[in-house]
Amino acid sequence: MRAATIRLLNRLSARRAAPSGPAGLSGLLLGGTLLVVPLSALAASLNGISYTALPGDRVQVELELSDPVTAEPLNFTIDNPARVALDFPATTLNVPVKTQTIGVGKVESVTAVEAEGRTRVVMNLVQVVPYSLKTEGNKVKVVLEGVPADITADVRPTLAGTATTMTPAATTATPAASVTMPGNAAGESIRALDFRRGDAGEAQIVVDLGGVSFIDSSGLSALVLGMKRCRENEGDLRLCRLQTPVRMIFELTRLHQAFEIHGDEGAAVRAFARA
Repeated sequence: MRAATIRLLNRLSARRAAPSGPAGLSGLLLGGTLLVVPLSALAASLNGISYTALPGDRVQVELELSDPVTAEPLNFTIDNPARVALDFPATTLNVPVKTQTIGVGKVESVTAVEAEGRTRVVMNLVQVVPYSLKTEGNKVKVVLEGVPADITADVRPTLAGTATTMTPAATTATPAASVTMPGNAAGESIRALDFRRGDAGEAQIVVDLGGVSFIDSSGLSALVLGMKRCRENEGDLRLCRLQTPVRMIFELTRLHQAFEIHGDEGAAVRAFARA
């Protein structure tokens, strides 16, 4: 009986994951022995990037991963510079060449980078074009159109309760020019919007992005528009508490050089007082 009990405990131990250790290591307890493996060995990897020229100056970019893709990756567009980007969390980069020149239609090149445990694939464009995305097993296929769409409609923040959600403004574009740019930022919202006036009556706005893990070109445009209008009237719009994915988008678009960004709302308010 005692020997059978020991064997049973060993089987249960083999199924129990030990706590993660330092230096990105994870432990598995197997029969009383701790096996330590790098976390990177447990993550998926991006193993291949290829493209195909399609009729009508269209381009299909195909991404091959090590594991099946269970959900559509986070994807968004940037107007200036014109880009389409896809994010793959918990994914390492395993391609021999990180940048490929394409030069077909409106697509100049495709670049892949890895940072903080995620991989981002960026398609650099001459100008923004509509695109479609689908997943097939361990592959993600992006088809970029050869004709640009009218995505220059103005954007505005819409207040909803105590939070401000960025939504595109209504447009009167004709049906032929009405193209929806895909993305998956549903449910993202600004956590707080602090508005006050300075000594001269100028607007001092602090936008807390702590509750936003993704922002697309419409959200960026709304923030830029608000910042410009504030500065035209001697005020300013400042940001705080950017999550890492959002900060990466700001750095990718170089908007981190245009906005004043702070760690928290208090720091942003104090910066107004020092100005």
